[in-house]
Amino acid sequence: MACLVVVIDVGGPDPSTLKLLETTSLRGYIALSHCWGKPTDEEKTQYCTTKENYQARLKGFSIDNLPKTFQDAVRITRAIGQSYLWIDAVCIIQMDQEDWGRESLSMEKVFSSAYCTISADAAKNWTQGFLERKSPPKFITTYKNGKMMYACSTSHDFDNHVSRSELNKRAWVIQERFLSRRILHFAEDHTYFACGERVRCENFTTLISPKRKEYFIFDPAFPERLTEAGYERMLEFIQHMFKEYAQAGLTNRSDKEIAISGLLQRMQDVIGSECVHGTFRCFLARLLLWRVSDTVTDNEVACSGDTEHGLPSWSWMSHDHIEFFPEHEFIDAPINANSFDSESQLHVRIFELELRDCYMEERGERHVLVQDDDQCIAQFWLDTHEKTQIQGCIVVGKSQEHRWFVLLVTEIPRKRYKRFGVGEINWHYISKTSSDGVLV
Repeated sequence: MACLVVVIDVGGPDPSTLKLLETTSLRGYIALSHCWGKPTDEEKTQYCTTKENYQARLKGFSIDNLPKTFQDAVRITRAIGQSYLWIDAVCIIQMDQEDWGRESLSMEKVFSSAYCTISADAAKNWTQGFLERKSPPKFITTYKNGKMMYACSTSHDFDNHVSRSELNKRAWVIQERFLSRRILHFAEDHTYFACGERVRCENFTTLISPKRKEYFIFDPAFPERLTEAGYERMLEFIQHMFKEYAQAGLTNRSDKEIAISGLLQRMQDVIGSECVHGTFRCFLARLLLWRVSDTVTDNEVACSGDTEHGLPSWSWMSHDHIEFFPEHEFIDAPINANSFDSESQLHVRIFELELRDCYMEERGERHVLVQDDDQCIAQFWLDTHEKTQIQGCIVVGKSQEHRWFVLLVTEIPRKRYKRFGVGEINWHYISKTSSDGVLV
């Protein structure tokens, strides 16, 4: 059954009038990626599409009923020569959980199918707009060999203008950026066109991405390039992407998994590996080994680790600031019990830590060194600063130096365990026997 898509028709005879269009076979539309900011209830009522104004907007509405950022997007869509524009606040019925629940799952198709995405990097909210420059570019006319030439006085800085912009710190935008085939970035003092593995700047410079992380981000058919990357490069990119996504901003924490679901589904289909709560089965051991970032504050930790929205304790998605480790050579543990069940739980083997005569030295509220006869035999990183009793560990992998990488767990009723930290330890200090359990 064809899916109904709603877009804004900007190509009518009257440039001041727009209308919503329902269609099942639309091609050649532009999608807008933008920051909502903190709109008031009055602004939402005025600018958003709601149940109350939806039917009226199908017949037509004034461009003045849109904020400046949206009006700028209309201007660019027309300048590109396209007639249709998709904006989430206008094309999805707002303040309607049923419509949002349906449309939020189709974001992957919206951005991957668009002719082009407009990225309003310069606009921090709806009303700011993105076409007015702080310092307009100056084009200088010169002559060489009798031919007229133009030189642009503006300089480019793609990393700061785009990659580190406020817009690209938003969780939803990561998916939008990866899945878009081509993007027009409107930064405060420069405009960029990203397509393939190249970025063209308005000063006629072309940037070519190195064959590292950016190479995969600029894939117009993402994640096709990942299939040719090999295990290590693919893992490196996925860990980098998840680290960036974990700390990206979300207005509603309940959107943590939804905001990347389309991207993960596409990767799952191409890689051919099941993905549960952001963890691919083929990279299970490496994606379980994450720790809360050393730079995170106690207040930020208090806001993390929230599992009320169905995120298990073992998923990196349960925290906002994480780092994956180790970076050096890693050998999977010879344990075949680490697997997902029908309820997305991990069936694991629980080992005891034999640390009775050891001394634990705190190197911070979450970093602990374990010593035995003045020799460091382990170090643990706790997920929170709260004191929790270690009731066992799950062996995930080892290094060539015979140090085991483990998840620290505490037991809850009925042989069920929750993760509360991670660490590495000399193998002599892990029990030889184990018991079965479920990590939730």
